[in-house]
Amino acid sequence: MNLIGGLNNAGKSALLESIIINVFPFEATINFLNNFRYENNDENYDTSWDYLFHNGKYDQSIRIKVLLNNGEFNDIYIKKEEARRLDDLILYKNFDDSDAFSSARDDFVRFFNENKVAKSLNFYINKNDNLIPLSSCTCTEFGTLGQLDPENRNQAVNIGVSYRPSKQPIIMKDLIKLYEKSVANGHLNRIIEALHLIDSSIKDIRPLNNKLLLSRDNENYLPIGLFGDAIINVLDIALTCFSLPKESVLIIDEIENGIHHSKHELIWKFIYSISIERNIQVISTTHSIEMINAFNRISLSENVNFNEFSYIELARTRNNQIVGNLIEPEVLEYKIMNAKNFRGE
Repeated sequence: MNLIGGLNNAGKSALLESIIINVFPFEATINFLNNFRYENNDENYDTSWDYLFHNGKYDQSIRIKVLLNNGEFNDIYIKKEEARRLDDLILYKNFDDSDAFSSARDDFVRFFNENKVAKSLNFYINKNDNLIPLSSCTCTEFGTLGQLDPENRNQAVNIGVSYRPSKQPIIMKDLIKLYEKSVANGHLNRIIEALHLIDSSIKDIRPLNNKLLLSRDNENYLPIGLFGDAIINVLDIALTCFSLPKESVLIIDEIENGIHHSKHELIWKFIYSISIERNIQVISTTHSIEMINAFNRISLSENVNFNEFSYIELARTRNNQIVGNLIEPEVLEYKIMNAKNFRGE
């Protein structure tokens, strides 16, 4: 159980995005994340992918290095590179035998014969100081000519990961799919338990005509949307946990969204119980003092192992560098009780 706190623009969401990119180092991942950053994936040819890099300085590689449980590193590099001939493309050098690249080969040849420059977003994994290409997307002034993720992605870390951005709308058909999968996995009673965290009068849940319906004591079934955002948000988190394979990672940005502070401690207890049952690592962010306080109270309670909880404060230094401070539960409790800074202030 990992909770990350900090001020606005302290890098909390960027940290979560870095984890996702390290696990899935492909251009499609960048496009997915851009949808929640209000960025257009169809950028101008001259500035393609520039804003992915710090201050737009694309001549400096992005490096995302993660230490894994087995003691090894998953070390990902992202580079924006230019090509003036076919041999300069990592698509050509590493994936030239694929059908996807063969279909675009003639277009590239004609393009380079006119002395034009192609720009690529290239993903590499570092193996013993040797950068091995993982995937690539190349564009020209005519648009994207090549996007290639190799079919065999075993060089990347393949683990079950679910990312819940703070701005992601919850689509009902997706929620129903998670519900059906969770029920098939035998979790119906736990689903009702999750709903009781917000409203103890709810008795049943069922899908009907592309909707999820809930019923209270002595009431008819009603669409879940009439029960408020908190019910939907908590149900989405619970169903995601029940649907993920064991030993997965659940990443939640701004976990407090739509949930009243009086329910925070119940939510943490529930998520913790699922994480133990299914061996799921939870990584979440928050702005909320109440959410941090509830998280810390759970970590200090007698029936949990406090070593399974970590609170990380993200803060900016005077030199505008972002640093992470791991605050032990007893220290965090002291800071909360005495109105000390613990959210990057």
